[in-house]
Amino acid sequence: MCSSISHTVDILVTLLMAGVALLPSVRSGAALGNKPQLTARVAQPDSSSSQTNEPVLSFKILQLADLHLSGDPKFPCNDPPNDLGEEDLPCTEKLTTTFVNALLDLEKPDFVVFTGDNVQTFAAERQQDAIDAMAQGVQDRKIPFAVVFGNHDDENGFRREKILEMVMEKNCSYAQRGPTSVDGTPVLQMYFLDSGGYPDKKKYPDVHSTYDWIKPSQVAYYRELSLAAHNASFKNENRAPDPALMFFHIPLREYKYSALDWYAKRGEMHEPVQASSVPSELFAALVDRNEVKAVFVGHDHVNEYCYLRDGIQLCYGGGAGFGVAYGKADFRRRARVIEWSVNARNERTIKSWKRLFGANPDQKYEQQTLFTQVSEPAGLTIAKA
Repeated sequence: MCSSISHTVDILVTLLMAGVALLPSVRSGAALGNKPQLTARVAQPDSSSSQTNEPVLSFKILQLADLHLSGDPKFPCNDPPNDLGEEDLPCTEKLTTTFVNALLDLEKPDFVVFTGDNVQTFAAERQQDAIDAMAQGVQDRKIPFAVVFGNHDDENGFRREKILEMVMEKNCSYAQRGPTSVDGTPVLQMYFLDSGGYPDKKKYPDVHSTYDWIKPSQVAYYRELSLAAHNASFKNENRAPDPALMFFHIPLREYKYSALDWYAKRGEMHEPVQASSVPSELFAALVDRNEVKAVFVGHDHVNEYCYLRDGIQLCYGGGAGFGVAYGKADFRRRARVIEWSVNARNERTIKSWKRLFGANPDQKYEQQTLFTQVSEPAGLTIAKA
């Protein structure tokens, strides 16, 4: 069993993976075969709340970006950080799994998302080792997880289809081909997209972009599924959609505006946004659907900010990987935590913070509220834990 928490509301998992034939919108528990249902937990109320005795439902997600696991724990660090905290260890890939395990034990997330460049292997005999290293921590703790691809995962002959097969075999993996299903009443929806790697020069000979982009077919599919989920949740078309989150690897071009809009950005930016030069229709679709409230990417390892644009938080996870993964000497490896909650008055909140390698485990770095929604008067009945 990969999840022991339970309540009467569901988390809807939607897979929009292009290029590997993943069929989207599979509800955990209802259409994932033997996969356990993802449900919210009854959490302790926020001490800052005006009604501190009020129970809340909570669902915590750990985003792990750019691990770049080669399968060799002794692989030396590129750009080792100056400060490894109290860890008196050589800087090698082993620190990546050390960091991940510490994060899992500290945060005890309900779900983990690996947002691309999870592995970067250089030899076929290391491929299974790399996948095992990525999944070992969540498997040992029976934590459900999802995986999206980056531009380095399938290098050196490690095909995406093979990666997907390996990941699908893991316990608690929500990377799965499945039937379309949007039945039930979710309170939070999560979308996972494949933003590609590098452009297919045979298919797009006139495209001169370093990186791939989210295709119009994916955007159209998102629109279709978003509308279907909305209609399945309630008949009143005038009601605001339930908040959703979206995860993929390569940032959208809209992230580039953050360099000129410091007041709408919170967090650190240490490198230019490396987006595709091909415009994507996705951001316009997100604004139009008014459902996704925050997007989370990786790719640019030493960017870790959230940038509010047109009502959508465009966030980076911050690079968590040592070893092959590049970094910056004065920039600690880190990971992002996202917490969704709803109280009995149906007030929904999405908060986020970061955890830094070697930092004080009691410190949530740059905690911020990404989104707050006061819904209809009809509330939820939440039994206290």
